[in-house]
Parts: sequence; C-alpha cells; structure tokens
Amino acid sequence: MRRKSSLSIALLLFSAVLLPFASIPAVASAEIDVTLSSQHEYLVPGTAANVSVTVTNDNLMNTRTFNLTLDTTSLPSDWNVTLSDSALGPVFPTQSDSTTLIVRLDPSANLGSNGQVDLIVTRSDDANESTTVTLQLSVAPLYLPSLDIGAVGDRGLVTIEPNQTVDLDVPVMNSGNVDDTFILQVDETTDLTDFWTNWNNNQSNNSGNSSGNNSGNNSSGNGSNGTSMPGPGKDVPQGWEVRWLDPVAVNMTAGESRNHTLRITVPPNAIPEYRGIALFAGSLGGNFSIQTVIVIEVSVISDVVVQLIHDANRTYLPGVTEQVSFNVTNNGNDETALIYQTTTDTYCSATIAGQSVGGDLQPLESETISLNITPSSYSHWNDSCTISIFAEESSTG
Repeated sequence: MRRKSSLSIALLLFSAVLLPFASIPAVASAEIDVTLSSQHEYLVPGTAANVSVTVTNDNLMNTRTFNLTLDTTSLPSDWNVTLSDSALGPVFPTQSDSTTLIVRLDPSANLGSNGQVDLIVTRSDDANESTTVTLQLSVAPLYLPSLDIGAVGDRGLVTIEPNQTVDLDVPVMNSGNVDDTFILQVDETTDLTDFWTNWNNNQSNNSGNSSGNNSGNNSSGNGSNGTSMPGPGKDVPQGWEVRWLDPVAVNMTAGESRNHTLRITVPPNAIPEYRGIALFAGSLGGNFSIQTVIVIEVSVISDVVVQLIHDANRTYLPGVTEQVSFNVTNNGNDETALIYQTTTDTYCSATIAGQSVGGDLQPLESETISLNITPSSYSHWNDSCTISIFAEESSTG
C-alpha cells in the first residue's frame, strides 16, 4: 500500500510540473487550415501594416467557400484591424486562397496598449466547421524629438540687426511614447526651398485670421534613423555665433515640452541677407534625429555720415563764389546711391558742383561732393550763413 501511495503522489507531482508547459489548443477544423504571414505585429504609433492570410481547403473531395470574421474583444481602441475580404472561394480541394489583414495604430497610442485579434474562418455551408487563429499586436517604442520653430519669431523667420545678439526660446518636445534625452545642435543650410514654401503657405492660411494657430513644426525637415549629427556650430557663417545655451534636454517624459535657448549673434559687418540655420535634435534612446530650419533676416541699416573738409584759411567775400568740399561715408550695411540737395538762408546761396546724384557706395565707402557757395553781395563782416545739405537714398541694394 505504501508503494502504491508513493507512486500516486509522484505521478501527481509530475503532472503538476508538466501542466504549465501544456499550450491551450486553438480552435481548428481538420478541413480548414489558416496561416498568417506574421503572428505578432509591433507597430509604432501612427503606422500601419499588412498581414497576409492564407486559407487552405484540406478536404480531398469537395470545393468549399469560407466566411471570414474578426473578434476584437481583446483589442484596445487604439488599434483598427480590417479585412480586405469577408469571404473566400470557391476553393478547390487541397488548394488555397489569400486575403489581407490591414492593421493600423493610432498616432496617440501609449506604450503598453497591447492586445490581440482573432480571425475566424468558417465554412459557408456549415457554421460548426471553423478555424480560429490569433494575431498578437503590440505598441513599439517611438523615439521622436521635435522642435516647434513655428513659435519662434514670425513662424521661424527672425529679424536681427548687425552687431546684435538675440536669445530665442525654442520649444523642444518629446513627441514619442517613451522617456528620452535629446541632444541639440546647429548647422548652416543654403537650401531654403521647403522653408519658404511652408512659410508662404502658412501666411496664406492665416490671412484674415489674426488669432490663427502658428504653432507646430512649420519647417520640419527630414527625420533620419541612425544618422550622425554635426558637431556644435559646424559651418556657421564666419563671425556669427549660433549655439544652444543648454544643448541637452535630459529625461523628457513622453509628450513633454521645454523651452531651450538658442543664442544668435550677428557680426557688425553682416550684409542684408537671409541665412538658413538648421537645428538638429537627436534621441539618445532611439538613435534617431530630426532637422528643422529657421531663417535669420539680417536687416538693412541706413547710416550716412557727412563731414566738412575744413579750410581754416578760406576767406569769403561778398558776391564771390567759393567751392567747399564735403566727405560722405556710407556707414550702413548695404550698397546705396545718394541724391544731394541744399538749402540756405538769405545771406548766401549754395549749389551742388557737378552731378547731384552720387555714385554707388558700398558699406564703409566714401565720396566727396562740392558746393559752390556765394555770399550775398550785401553781406558784411562777421555775417553768418546757414547751409543745409540733404542726402536721400535713391536706391538700396
């Protein structure tokens, strides 16, 4: 009796050990074989996938048609699964037919929103004959930094004067579904086609609506997986300073947004132009980087300085014309041409000697103009005459 009791206990223990390893059989008909091209799909939010479904008629004698249905009871609402066909057939004996499962995942799906969908294939002439297969669905980690340059300046267009430093607050966002750390870097770009296209489109869309939404990545560039990022300040124009004051966004939670300061200094000799600055944000967790562009407009500075070339020994006599010269310097940052005019009081007259239109002056270039000054014939010793010279820009380069 003891040996029999020991044997029974050992058998129970052995069965208990094996029980967890026994898999629950799927519902299957001997005449219907269903296979999927993938038993488990991992999708990042906002993406889709196609899964091929093959149905084989294992009956050796009869041609069959089959109805296909989905059971989404165990599927979160973030997922959308549809069938290309709800019926297949006629399928000849031992032959197969195929269709497609279309799987879509909502862009806002959270990590962990996993589930499964059951595909049920039933004989159209016998509802008791069916086979069920299960497709597992899981949300994959999404590593996605983003920079909201639409919130910077005029939708990414920033005007800066020469010899000026501006600190820009740029929203850095974790648009992925996992916590991440981002590295921020800068570079220069000469291709501004996409920027101006987006900028002009947004300007048209916002016309007539002063409260329009200017946020978002209006100038988002290309994202790249596994692409190395440039070094800090690489290829920034000579004499410029463009850098992130804090180039690392540490431990950003999914959906979080922070402002990081981008400092831009334009040198004193900068000419009026549009400069494209590429901003990079790279994910440390996912080896993924994105690029977007802001444009710096160097504003035009008009500054003309007129100085008298003084002659201390010059003597002015009533009614006698004397020629006086002035030095005109373009202290602005753009090419200019000047038109000169004069006005005087009653004690003298003054006219421009030669052409009243000057030549083209590059920044820091000078030219000399001369005036013919004639004191009134009725003037006396120690009388004074006020002469005003006006220089007006005729064109701006």
